[in-house]
Amino acid sequence: MDEPQEERYTYNRIVIVGNGFDIACGMKTSYDDFILDYLKENFKMAFGIKVENSLMKIENTYGYNKDDYCQIIDQYQKLEELEKACTKLFKWEYTGELIKQIFKQKSRLNWVDIESLYFQILISKIESIRKRPALERDYSIIVQLNKQFEELLNALERYIVKTDSNFKVPVNDSSLLDFIRKLIEKDSISDIGSLHDKKEFGEPEKILFVNFNYTKTLEKILSKTLSDNQLNHIQIHGIVESAENPVIFGYGDDLHNRYQEIEDEDNNSSLNYIKTFYYSNSTNYLRLIDFILDKDYEVYVVGHSCGLSDRTLLNTIFEDSNCKLIKIFHFEDEKVKSKDDHFQKTIAVSRHCANKPMLRKRIVTFDRHAIIPQLKKQ
Repeated sequence: MDEPQEERYTYNRIVIVGNGFDIACGMKTSYDDFILDYLKENFKMAFGIKVENSLMKIENTYGYNKDDYCQIIDQYQKLEELEKACTKLFKWEYTGELIKQIFKQKSRLNWVDIESLYFQILISKIESIRKRPALERDYSIIVQLNKQFEELLNALERYIVKTDSNFKVPVNDSSLLDFIRKLIEKDSISDIGSLHDKKEFGEPEKILFVNFNYTKTLEKILSKTLSDNQLNHIQIHGIVESAENPVIFGYGDDLHNRYQEIEDEDNNSSLNYIKTFYYSNSTNYLRLIDFILDKDYEVYVVGHSCGLSDRTLLNTIFEDSNCKLIKIFHFEDEKVKSKDDHFQKTIAVSRHCANKPMLRKRIVTFDRHAIIPQLKKQ
């Protein structure tokens, strides 16, 4: 009697894609790029009129003609230089606490995470409010903070629309196409058999690209390089100008040890920009959960900082029992070496996982070939 055949082992793969991928493709979509553009647009708008919103106040004090005026502003490519130059051209000030803190953090750390910064300020406001008796608490400071955040969100959407429409997607770049193939094929370089608990396995059965970007860059590249049955792609935080999949911008760490304090306040304005409450606006989150529960899966991290502003969602992906391995793709340039980038991303991933022994089993050893190609900025 023939022995029963062992069932063939199959697995899926989730590819997490963050803003680092868009930047690698040449897009100017960092927060630095956005804030620089936001200031330029406001300073240009101040020609002949007084600009006043929840973040800043600008009044033109010089009589340049508009074209010369715009050329002067456009020549600056660094925030500090633009601020210094415009001090001579305008009477202006930051009026919103959020943007003041953005520039304070930028000067201190040379980078800024607007979503995380918003949450930190929100926590400090809640602390102040909770010092008052429950019936005497004034939430107007939260409403004002939300107005500032909404101003930035609207500006960010305008910026992404402009950037996306002007960007020529490098769908024929050979290094990019080779990289996409790495993301969909079996990993034949890393020693991952033990992570799967199987010696023999083939290509991933299904691949889900979980795109955290608001742009259409990845979708355009995938539609040119993958067949229809391979193209399984969701933009988990929405797409600009989409009614069916609206943009989700805010903070996503309801595992934070201070989060319960926010929910305990009987005021919904404190929760206006918590990402959890927006996932029901589309079917993206349910599709992701269905994929996670389907069978064993690998996770590839491509260009995502794995910051705490997405902690709850990333925890759901990284800590499910079906997750067998986490492979981090890294970048390398003259300032940052690939091993250093891999090390920093490993720390970031760790912050999303409570089960540290299991995480150590899942993280794939540094692979020097897992480099995200860096294309020239357009």
